Amino acid sequence: MATPEQKAFCVLQFVKHESVVFVHQACRRQFNSDPPSPNSIRCWYQQFQTTGCLCKGKSAGRPGVSEENVERVRQSFLRGPKKSVRRASCELEMSSTTVWRVLRKSYSFISTSIYKSVHHTFKYNQFPNCCNHFDTCSIGLLKVFHVLSCLPSEGK
Repeated sequence: MATPEQKAFCVLQFVKHESVVFVHQACRRQFNSDPPSPNSIRCWYQQFQTTGCLCKGKSAGRPGVSEENVERVRQSFLRGPKKSVRRASCELEMSSTTVWRVLRKSYSFISTSIYKSVHHTFKYNQFPNCCNHFDTCSIGLLKVFHVLSCLPSEGK
């Protein structure tokens, strides 16, 4: 693999002499190594003409999850925020990895709605009387789960 310095040298020599054979000879003299292939030299020259840069472009990588699937997962978890990833993947007929990826990357839509409900409930102390006989930690957890179970279901 050629270094950026070697690429620049090859392109400059190709511009100056317009000969791949001459570029090969100059590379051997300059870098004491095997020269790049003729196709590589032409490709670098073409890239330099079109973009003005010899930098490697960004590779495509893994394709993202479509907006439609993100919205389907969002609606599913807004209807039932306590459901498992496995159950949601079966309901939505998509892989559990995809559902997990959507939840991990865009979990804020669930946490925001839960936070608003929990904040409202704690602010106005709207708790059931059944929570009074537990210790403080259990009361807090029970109150949060009570709030989660009482969240209004969207789409029903």
